[in-house]
Amino acid sequence: MINHQAVSFFFVLCILCSSALSVSAQDDRPTEDDIKTERAYVDANRDLLLGNTEEAIAALKEIAKENKSHVGAHYLLGRHYAKRKKFSEAIGYAERAYRNESSNETIARQYADLLSELGQFSDEANVYASLIESNSKNPQTYYRLAYAQVKADDYQAALETYQRLEDWQGITEDNSKRQHSLYLTFGQKDKAAQALKKLADQYPSVLKHRFLLADFYVSTDQTSLAKSTFKDILKRDPENAKAKLALQNLDGKSGGGDQIAYLQTLQTLFQDKDVDIDTKVKELIPVIDRMVDRNDDEALKKQVIKLGRTLVKTHPEEAKAHSVYGDILINAGDGKQAVQAYKRTLELDESVYPVWEQYLYLQNKLGRFESLAESAEEAIDLFPNQPFVYYMHGIGLENTGKFDEAASTLGEAKIMALRDKELLVRILYQQGSSYYKAGKYDKSNKALDEALEINAEDIAVLNLYSFLLAEDKRDIKKAKTLIAQAEKLAPDNPFILDTYGWILFKDGDYKSAVKWAEKAINKGGAKNPEILENLGDIYFKLNKTDQAVEQWQKAKTAGSKNPDIDKKISSKTLIE
Repeated sequence: MINHQAVSFFFVLCILCSSALSVSAQDDRPTEDDIKTERAYVDANRDLLLGNTEEAIAALKEIAKENKSHVGAHYLLGRHYAKRKKFSEAIGYAERAYRNESSNETIARQYADLLSELGQFSDEANVYASLIESNSKNPQTYYRLAYAQVKADDYQAALETYQRLEDWQGITEDNSKRQHSLYLTFGQKDKAAQALKKLADQYPSVLKHRFLLADFYVSTDQTSLAKSTFKDILKRDPENAKAKLALQNLDGKSGGGDQIAYLQTLQTLFQDKDVDIDTKVKELIPVIDRMVDRNDDEALKKQVIKLGRTLVKTHPEEAKAHSVYGDILINAGDGKQAVQAYKRTLELDESVYPVWEQYLYLQNKLGRFESLAESAEEAIDLFPNQPFVYYMHGIGLENTGKFDEAASTLGEAKIMALRDKELLVRILYQQGSSYYKAGKYDKSNKALDEALEINAEDIAVLNLYSFLLAEDKRDIKKAKTLIAQAEKLAPDNPFILDTYGWILFKDGDYKSAVKWAEKAINKGGAKNPEILENLGDIYFKLNKTDQAVEQWQKAKTAGSKNPDIDKKISSKTLIE
């Protein structure tokens, strides 16, 4: 195996040995002292290669002391101390090497780098300027000079350096971009544009340069110039889809706010398979954001969905197309279609974790718990260190009657989510629910107590915990305390108000219970089947049978899942 460090040392040794001999020798034949010095220098290099650093540095210092013109020794000493961040020690050796061999780019670069480390930017610039004067043909030397001049706050000198390089080398993309950036630094927008225009005009067949100019005009809100530049591109390449799309985008922005018309014009381009999908997605992202901001604009929503559908139809095997379509649908409120879009995304590319999150979230929201449990288990195999997928798996298992398995999976999620306190509270909430349904009440209490230790003001935990304690009358007193805390935090939350009434109902205080239950209805619970049914149950206990049946009927209409709801209505009797 080649030792790259050894090669590097050997290279330096060859270059600097010859340099040192040429400086010290006064005629064609080296003196005996010259030979002795070079033997010591070679030995020092060998010690460096072997890791005998202390002996090598001591020898090099002795050489440097005896021979002020020995370039190699001074260079290596400078490099040694620079690597150890001892710049004030390194600079003296580097300067001595430079004074003896100022035209050597390696030696000059070392000295300039050390001057930069010490904040001596003007001196650094002088080193590079001297190299250029000594006929350096390396463009990087010009760039380093310009950068040193910028650090020294001499922007005009830096621009002159770039111009000198251009005069010698011609117009290049690298140099033009640097000039462009520098003009922007001190606010000369017109000259920044001119640098890019000069590049584009120099290479008229290279359209990427003209796109650079057009994109700059767009980024600086110079719409008229941007449009004329894109039109110029289309004159050179009439079928250029990227220019067409950009021009239509600009027409849409300046078209008096007629976003619908603009989106309609995009349909043709979205149908074009030759326009890459990334360009289309780039156009869609701000449109989706606009749709979210204007959520009540059904016409806009319809056009965005149509674009998403076109994207999928044009690129059916691109996972990204289906993912973006899913994002459009979920933001448009169509969760059922969105979940199908995400499913197709994962069929094409199962490696994108954020899509899994959206997919699982939607399945949970839609109540597809069997599918959720299966999908989350698949996600666990792919992402075994992501607590969210275990959390979703636990929800799926609990809602399919596998309470012990759910609690176990949620326990795994809990271990992985210790640093994510918000998710950890959600996991403990779910674990408390699973343990309760499994009949393990102590473990349920422990999980919910732990959640409250993390966040004592989590109203979801307070609501669930108080409800479970009251449901089988295990601890009505604590249930009342917890729900009172929740009600203080969220006095208008219909679910909190409903639970407050239900706890009082369980405690037999029907007169107080009905006040809270009616308040829950008035605060937004009038369409919730559980809240409606609970109020009916309370009315029945107050001997208000007709009002009870009326609420039960409303609960049924609202979608009650209670298998006894019809029996309660027909028999006009509370079934407990």
